[in-house]
Order: sequence, then C-alpha cells, then structure tokens
Amino acid sequence: MMTELHSQPSPPFNVLIVEDSPEDRELYRRILSRNAGTFRLYEASNIDEGLDLARQHALDCIVLDFQLPDGDGIDFIHKYQDARFASGAAIVMVTGRGSERTAVEVMKLGALDYITKSSILEGFFTQSILNAIERQHLKGEIVRYQQELERSYQALSEFTHTASHDLKAPLRHIVSYCNLIREDFADKLDEKGAEYIKRLGVNAQRLQKLVDDLLAYSEVANSREEKTTVDCNVIMAEVLEVLEEPIRETNATLNVAPLPVITAFPFRVKQLFQNLISNAIKYRSRDRNPVISVKVQDKGNEYQFAIEDNGCGIEPEFSSVIFQAFKRLHTRDEIEGSGLGLSICRKITEMHGGGIWVESKPGTGSVFYFTIPKLEARRNVLYGTTG
Repeated sequence: MMTELHSQPSPPFNVLIVEDSPEDRELYRRILSRNAGTFRLYEASNIDEGLDLARQHALDCIVLDFQLPDGDGIDFIHKYQDARFASGAAIVMVTGRGSERTAVEVMKLGALDYITKSSILEGFFTQSILNAIERQHLKGEIVRYQQELERSYQALSEFTHTASHDLKAPLRHIVSYCNLIREDFADKLDEKGAEYIKRLGVNAQRLQKLVDDLLAYSEVANSREEKTTVDCNVIMAEVLEVLEEPIRETNATLNVAPLPVITAFPFRVKQLFQNLISNAIKYRSRDRNPVISVKVQDKGNEYQFAIEDNGCGIEPEFSSVIFQAFKRLHTRDEIEGSGLGLSICRKITEMHGGGIWVESKPGTGSVFYFTIPKLEARRNVLYGTTG
C-alpha cells in the first residue's frame, strides 16, 4: 500500500538554533516561545556543539547562523550531510550580511530558506521555520513514495520476467502439438477441423512472440551486463546475419555507412539495431522493395545514428505514441507484432543516457534517430529500473 503523500507533520517541532551571539539566541527563543507548544528548542554556539545536539535529538529544523567561531554555515551543512542523520532536518540559514551568491550556494546545498537578521520579524521568522519544516517533510514523503514506486516496479518487472519465462515451455508444446496434428492427422480432419487447428497454431505463435517480447522488455531493466568497447560495424554484421532471411524474402537493400566504436552494453546495442531494421522491413511499402540506410553523425558529445527507410511512414501525431508499450498503428492481421519493439528501443537508449525519436512522412518513409553519448556519467553496470 502506498504511503499518503500529503500527511502533515505535527508539533511540537524540535528546532536547533546554531548561533554564537547570545543576544540573537535570546531573540529567536523569545519569538519562537510565544507559539506555545509549537517548538521544542535546543541551542548551540558553534558547529561542534550543533552536531553533538543533532546526534542526540531527532530534529525538524536547524536555524543556522552563517558566521560561526569554528567555521561558517556551509561547513556545518557539509558536516551535517556527511553524518547522514536520520531525521534530515530542514535548514534555515540566517546571516547578518547576506549576498545573493551566498544565498544561491546554501540553497543548492539543501538549505530551504535564507534570511537576513535585519528582516526577522516575529510572524515572518516563525512562518519561515514552519514553511521549511513542511517542505522538508514533503521532500521526505516524495522520496519514500519514489522508493515504494521503485520497489513496486521491481516486483512487477520480476513477476513479468518469471511469468514470461515459465510460459515459454507450455507455448512451445502447444505450437509443436498443433504442427503434429496437422502432419499426422491431416487425413482425419475435415475442412473445419483443419481450419481450427491452423487458427490455434497462428494464435499460439502470436502469444509465443508476445511472451518473448515481454521477456526481452523485462530483461532490459533487470539483466546485468558490463559496459564495454563496442565496434558497431561488428554488431551490424551480426544483425544482418540474423535478419538474412527476411532481407532476402523482401528483396530489401541495406546501405550501411562506416560506424563508430562506442562504449556501450553490446547485447543491448545489437538488440536496438535489430529491432529498428526489422521494423523497417516489417513496415515496408507494398508497392516497392525496402531500401534501408544506416548512418551516423558525430555530434561532439554523442553519436547520432539514423535508420532511414522508404516504407509506409507514420502520421505526425503518432510519432511519440509508437514508443509506448503495446501501442500499435496496425492490427495484427495487417502486420504481426506485439507492440513492444520500439518501447524496448527507448529503454535501451535511455539506459545509455541517450534518446530516440522519429521523423516520418506517410507514404514516403521514416527516419528513426537515436543517440549514444561518448562520455556518459551513468554506472558501468546495467541497473534494474524503465518505456
């Protein structure tokens, strides 16, 4: 069950004041104490005392002076974050002489508000602290919500993988038995019986293809493959070998430009090229043979690949829809497919830190573009996550 995202924090709130000036601490204490039962206050005059109190108490907010005897507020934030305190208190920075540059810096580090001592009025100061506590609470709720979503997605992905894997063997048997019945009992079946067996076999094969694609879709997110140096020319040769039969049957012409060496997940790159070229063959025009070109451009920080065809093309309003799982523009009777091929392509490009899109003209053809960054800051091992 998902956590309620908008549950509200409730007082009393534990507030730590880190301020070296006794007069200023007295001012803050006097202002905040007027809100009876709202705040429980702790005080420290330097960074070390503040961190000690943070270890002892689950804090909701830290009111932090920028200038302290043993460092500044930025030093405190770094040390506080390095200590990874479970409470994750909201931080409100207070300074006697602030600047916009300092404000931007502390906000980037995670402070939720930045105010000057001269602007501290009773209502403004109290409300700033309450607002910061609420925002910090919502940030924590969002993180927990995202973690729950990730766990749910992982469980669903694992279920899809297991279910798809377990369905493969029974489906193979169904297809095999359909073939055996047609071969061994053809003389015992009337016309209607033969038609039923044919339909059963066709639909079993469709289901088999769907299961295979579901398995491939889940494996994109769950498998662990080392990223390594990949010669795209070698990958393309392997893809063309796999697709040799449909290329020959459709009299397709493939024009492949010299391709680069990249750092990538080799199996996934092969899957990406294979899906896109297979689609170009599958969605060919009915009045001409397929002509498919594979090109690449060096864009500086990334390579931009293009798979161009002279097929049936796509209406502009469907150019983004086709990358969603199970979205199809044709019925299965017109063109076979599960509706997962392009969503798998999108996942593969995303895991490399790139993107994929299409430019198309109905009746003329399509160009599918995808990018693979040269220098990519993601992890070097494929992780379990996303179509």
